[in-house]
Amino acid sequence: MLSDLTPVTIAGLLLWVASRLADEWPFAALTGIGVLAVVGVLGIGALAIVAPAPPDIGTVTARPGSPDVLLLVLDGYARGDWLDEVYGYDNSPFLEELEARGFAVAYDATPNYSYTYASLSTILNLDYVFLPGGIDEPGRELMRAALTGATGMIPAFQQGGYEVTYFENAWGGSQCGSAIDRCIRHNLVSRSLWPIGQMTMLAPVVNAVVMNPFTTVSLGQLQSLGEVISEPRSGERPRLTIAHVVLPHSPMLLDANCEFNRVDIQRVWGLGSEALQTARRANYVGQLECVNQVVLDALDVFLERYPTGVVMITSDHGPASTLLEDLPVDEQLDFTVQERMKILSAYRMPGCESTFRPDLTPVNGVRLLVNCVLGADLAPVMDVNNWISSNSEGEVEEMSLTR
Repeated sequence: MLSDLTPVTIAGLLLWVASRLADEWPFAALTGIGVLAVVGVLGIGALAIVAPAPPDIGTVTARPGSPDVLLLVLDGYARGDWLDEVYGYDNSPFLEELEARGFAVAYDATPNYSYTYASLSTILNLDYVFLPGGIDEPGRELMRAALTGATGMIPAFQQGGYEVTYFENAWGGSQCGSAIDRCIRHNLVSRSLWPIGQMTMLAPVVNAVVMNPFTTVSLGQLQSLGEVISEPRSGERPRLTIAHVVLPHSPMLLDANCEFNRVDIQRVWGLGSEALQTARRANYVGQLECVNQVVLDALDVFLERYPTGVVMITSDHGPASTLLEDLPVDEQLDFTVQERMKILSAYRMPGCESTFRPDLTPVNGVRLLVNCVLGADLAPVMDVNNWISSNSEGEVEEMSLTR
């Protein structure tokens, strides 16, 4: 019942912001109309399917000497072959550095969904949250339960004796639930102001005052990752750290040295001239190089303290340089679909390497991780790629993808 009031609450808050910041009533009125339209779409967008229940993994117990575990989800990180073919960037040095640290790289990896909220919640749920069709309230409830730690991976690790550390970021689905043992937060003010401002005609004002937290918060989060995951344990319990970092996702504001030197805050790549889109692709590579170095630095300090550490690094989906969000998959350019559905994915699972295969999708990768660390016996599920149309129906379409 409480969730039914959410659109109304958002509408009231945004209308208040508009009335306080607008200089003239026509501006405030137009803003109010825009807000109500957005909130209406949000309310309609709750249509969908009956979601499957999370898997039953049975009774699990952390074994003596159980390793610390890191699940790192890098948002919008493209697969190596796509970076080479389309962006003219050779990412093999980074992938080879991962392999030198004991990782197996899934060179043919694809995501289970084309959008973050479904991909990330499916990883945490250990199973698909939405089936082909729509997105109904049962599916949304399962998604929220997985994201907040009420079901799936997080309670399984806690049952197995693990302490769970969870990173929040500027994305709305990242908030720590009550089940989380330790929550890491960055830049609360900008995280709060940004989503409010972006849903109104005041977006240019907010952009000028508050640096985009999708980048700033994520950079701070990523730069603190090594320190957090390499800390001594607070007790005897091993630690599971979950970090969803909204990088190298647009907007592209960082260079290869992680310095802010971009003024293009546009998150929709397809807008603007061809020259501007080409520049954005070049900026994406710079932002990706920043991510690569910080990730390697974090892994080094983590593995120095915990040499048997288990790590899963994956993306939720690929980039979106030509994505038109409200179109079904059969109306998207083939280039758009291929780019969105080719992702980075790599696994460090000492002693469990024989279970790895190069075309793992994240839902099966995380099931292998749970089996390896907790001694569970989760069977693989079908590797399925689903396209979500970001329209009022919230359509989910299973697709055939050439890997």
